Amino acid sequence: MTFPPERFRFLYWRPLPPDHRGMDALHRVPIHQTSHSHKSNGASKDPPLTTTAHPHTIEKTGLYHPDGLLEAADCLHARGAGAVVRHPRCTQNSRSLMIVDFHTHIYPPWLRTRRTEYQERDATFGALFSNPNARMATAERLIRRMDEDGVDVSVVMGIGWTDISLARKANDYIIKSIRNHPSRLVGFASVNPAWGLDAVREAERCAAAGLRGIGELHPHTQEFDIGDIDVMSPLMSVARSYGLIVTTHSSEPVGHSYPGKGETWPNVLWRLIQNFPDVPIVCAHWGGGLPFYALMPEVRDGLGSAHFDTAATTLLYEERIFASVESILGPDRILMGSDYPTTRARSVIRQIESAGLLTTSKKMILGGNAARILGM
Repeated sequence: MTFPPERFRFLYWRPLPPDHRGMDALHRVPIHQTSHSHKSNGASKDPPLTTTAHPHTIEKTGLYHPDGLLEAADCLHARGAGAVVRHPRCTQNSRSLMIVDFHTHIYPPWLRTRRTEYQERDATFGALFSNPNARMATAERLIRRMDEDGVDVSVVMGIGWTDISLARKANDYIIKSIRNHPSRLVGFASVNPAWGLDAVREAERCAAAGLRGIGELHPHTQEFDIGDIDVMSPLMSVARSYGLIVTTHSSEPVGHSYPGKGETWPNVLWRLIQNFPDVPIVCAHWGGGLPFYALMPEVRDGLGSAHFDTAATTLLYEERIFASVESILGPDRILMGSDYPTTRARSVIRQIESAGLLTTSKKMILGGNAARILGM
């Protein structure tokens, strides 16, 4: 991959020089890609636009700032040539953090109308959507929520499908979605390691189509042992070859029950991480509490390339988990994730903002860490 990836060129925010910080004057500069989706001729694309920003503020050369500080100096999203729409979260502050939601789910629109049929065909889908009130979202709905919540980029995934034909269709929808919204969405492929060679082929197909990771795996309902090196080696070899990130569902061995909780506990995740220390692994939902075991030096030193996302944290933990895990691991392994549409990003962002973290830690958790491991 060339640096920076072309479809993320809009995401590099160059900080204002000291003599320009806080200035109110606006100047018109060319924008090669906009960060706000725009529909044209029936297709949702990101066309070339012109918008307004401070001088020396925006440099279209990548996403990850060398200092790790992601700042959108005016946080302006353009809609239509020459028009300017201020991002919802920038109404009170003219400068804002770049925010990446590392854990969201989208589904093809037709799946909603065939929900009952696929609950019977797919074990994971059945477990997660047995409640008729369980939410489903399309890419377009997610984009609208991102705009409302102040999220710049989202990682989009399916679930740990057990029906391979449904998995392929869901992956095709994610591929289509990232092509329609190349500046807003990063796609992960959903496969089941228990499929063996079929899983390898599907992961390779999706990687060749531009997806950046594998996940979310659901070992319990997909009926494979994620801690078994022989089971995981073929898929992890694909991840290593294509530079993919692997996201897995994680769950707590104690606490309340919820649909799809399963038994992917810290001890199982620990085996996965030990078996593949060089592959970037994201343990969703705070890794079921694995970060707390990093108070043991051998665990802290053996986490390899593992990270932990915060998906559904507002339904699982008190707000102080952010400060607690940061004090144990530091901020660089924590990825802001919402688990949308189960929860909204804004509720997680609110907790991060009020958790008493240093500004540099908040920047890393909200977007800097995601940019780094995605290689942008």
